[in-house]
Amino acid sequence: MALVAYVVLALVCLEFRLEATPSIWLPSGLAMALAFRWGWSALPGLGLAAMLVAAWTHPGPIHVPVLLGTLASLEPLLVSLLVPLCLPQRDPFAEIRKLLLFVLLCMISGLLGMWLTGLLLPQVGGLPSPMSRMVGLLSLAPLLLVVMDTPARECWKDLGRLEWWLFLIAIVVAAQLPYGLASLRSTPFTFIVAIMLISAYRFSLPGITVLLLALAVIEIWLPSLSGIAIGARFYGLGLVYVQRVVAYIQVFALLLMVANQERRRMVADLQAQSRRLELMVAERTAELVSANTRLQRLSQRDGLTGIANRRRFEQVLRREWAEAKQRGETLALVLFDVDYFKAYNDHYGHQAGDRVLRQVARRLVVVLRSVRRPLIARYGGEEFVVLLPGLAVEEAAELAEDLRQAVAQLAIEHMGGGAGGYVTLSGGMAAWVPQQGTRAASLVAAADTMLYVAKAAGRNRLCLHPEMDCAQLERSQQQQVWPRIGGRI
Repeated sequence: MALVAYVVLALVCLEFRLEATPSIWLPSGLAMALAFRWGWSALPGLGLAAMLVAAWTHPGPIHVPVLLGTLASLEPLLVSLLVPLCLPQRDPFAEIRKLLLFVLLCMISGLLGMWLTGLLLPQVGGLPSPMSRMVGLLSLAPLLLVVMDTPARECWKDLGRLEWWLFLIAIVVAAQLPYGLASLRSTPFTFIVAIMLISAYRFSLPGITVLLLALAVIEIWLPSLSGIAIGARFYGLGLVYVQRVVAYIQVFALLLMVANQERRRMVADLQAQSRRLELMVAERTAELVSANTRLQRLSQRDGLTGIANRRRFEQVLRREWAEAKQRGETLALVLFDVDYFKAYNDHYGHQAGDRVLRQVARRLVVVLRSVRRPLIARYGGEEFVVLLPGLAVEEAAELAEDLRQAVAQLAIEHMGGGAGGYVTLSGGMAAWVPQQGTRAASLVAAADTMLYVAKAAGRNRLCLHPEMDCAQLERSQQQQVWPRIGGRI
């Protein structure tokens, strides 16, 4: 495949004429690209192709085309040897220094090959000049290298854009500008430089390398269409001037293209780093929020029993008090105290006392599972508080008595003074509809007073605050709803 491509490009550049001197030598770009990418494996095909082309252009003794083909393959040979040392990653478009190093390697290889050809075959003419080789290299090698490294779907993406075709038309139009008037002498050159430099920023690697090839074909291969070529003839500068101008434009465009690629990669890296930082910040923020949530939850839990602590109770009490006041609902509060708990600790030890508090808390929680919006908290020491919003007075009192009896049914041994030899609770309950001007602390104070009354009355009982609906309580007593309540003062 490489052999066929080399021969076809050579014949096209020679315009199928014997002993013709090509104005642009595209096979040099093909040879350098293949040697750069494939290394040693491309050398046999390139050497044979160069011999066939030399046999076409220089018929005669067989040693001449053989020597010419060997010398022509010397350039890709040097590239194959030097590239692994200088550019191990084989990517000349990664950085500006790598592009300059690639061009320098190709120039040195081409000049060395030309010098050896002139030294060994001084009588042979019609060979490509150094500038024709350099223009061919800059025109075709970048395009081939890009095509070999770019996925097929992305390779010609720019050719589907109207903007790319407008730039190509602009190159053709700039080549057609008049070039005789003093005020327009540099117009084609200025326009083409501007077009190529802008293209280097607007398009991807495949798009700009195709424009570089189009520029060389229009300005050098078709001199009748080239404003630069016409101006060069007008001032007697010749083909070398045109080749140098095109080569300079190509080098500038390639450098700007690589610089733009570096800028894009830098922007992409900064954006990726910014996204990583944002993600890291989001993760750290989520961890901090989670830690704060856990800390807040821990700060509202009693470490011994696992239920809410007094701080949590006071927060909920203020909220429920305000809502009950707004809705006109009854808010009930019950304070429980483990009877003779100090005596229990003295008799069984503090660790056993801690176990009792945990058992009592678990039992109260189990009884309250079926109740809507209850709160049970450890109020302090051996005291527990239960908040019952939205329940009628009778329901709240009956539930409070169920809680007291549920703990008694645990039958936890208490030989240090418990009623009947078991752990029991004393409770004080207050319940009413909050009125304007009242405070939640008054509800707690009333329940605490009733707790004191229950203890003074002999413990192991529940006492209700007298400001509760006495008429309803009396009716309940007559219906024998309350006899199982320990007492009422």
